[in-house]
Amino acid sequence: MNHVSIARRLAVAVALVTLAGCTTQPPTAADRMRGHASDERALADNQSEIASDWDDGQKLVDSGNRKILNGEKMVKEAQESLRKGAALIDEGNSEVAEGGLLLRDAERRFRAAYPELEIDTDQ
Repeated sequence: MNHVSIARRLAVAVALVTLAGCTTQPPTAADRMRGHASDERALADNQSEIASDWDDGQKLVDSGNRKILNGEKMVKEAQESLRKGAALIDEGNSEVAEGGLLLRDAERRFRAAYPELEIDTDQ
């Protein structure tokens, strides 16, 4: 609830009480009509404020739902990328292991076939 509308209602109530206390005459029909009009304005302001809050709430719900959908899509894509990345790592580890075996085997066969030749294996 907006503090302005509460303050407005209190100001109207204080003004009516003050005016009623200053006079010795009972309120006229016009005074009563003005009082009703003031009450109706306050009621209309309050209803308008509630409707605005509803609109704001609906906008937030719509925006939130869009963000949830986008976030879920991003998470799904990230999970797929993670799965693909893990598969690449596994494949790379397998290739490194297999390549290491081939290197060691090639070096062993070279040394066995050509013991007199030196090779630099630090590269």
